[in-house]
Amino acid sequence: MKSTKKLENFEVKGKIRTKEGENPFLRQLKAFGEKNASERILTLFGSQNKIKRRDIKIEEVKKLG
Repeated sequence: MKSTKKLENFEVKGKIRTKEGENPFLRQLKAFGEKNASERILTLFGSQNKIKRRDIKIEEVKKLG
């Protein structure tokens, strides 16, 4: 049985806590929903930049178009 969910474009806005303070970020990505978009941001920043989940604060997830 196939899933009926479609990939949609999302814009995720938030802050990353570092030793120097907080750095804002704005990232666009494709995901199956808002919750999936949030999870993908945590995964991407963790794997690419070695940032812990507790140091990432997601403020807004917005569906585009």
